[in-house]
Amino acid sequence: HASDAPPSCVECASAPSASWLCLSCVTERCGRYDSAHALSHFEKAQHPVVFDRATGECHCYACGDFVFGPDIVKLQKAVADFGADGDGGADGAENGGGEGGGPDGNGAAAAVAGAGGRRPP
Repeated sequence: HASDAPPSCVECASAPSASWLCLSCVTERCGRYDSAHALSHFEKAQHPVVFDRATGECHCYACGDFVFGPDIVKLQKAVADFGADGDGGADGAENGGGEGGGPDGNGAAAAVAGAGGRRPP
């Protein structure tokens, strides 16, 4: 089953401690605590937002902080549905899932909040 394989970095093909999915071009790269390919990809391609499928965390390199909000909740649900469907769950990404509202409960656009002790990618 292809989704059971651990994520690997497209640059070095390693299975890093944290693999970050670029939300602009949908490629996985290792974080700064491995070989920092996700950070170098941002610096070269200017694709600022990455997502960790294992933790559901989303980080913006442009502002240097973690991202929260209803769109991130939808993304987390789509990723969870992707693994649960057994067939890849492509419909989860299209439908978005979730009901939005985010942490502030008002459905505002994704907001950036303090990292709260998290390590950036």
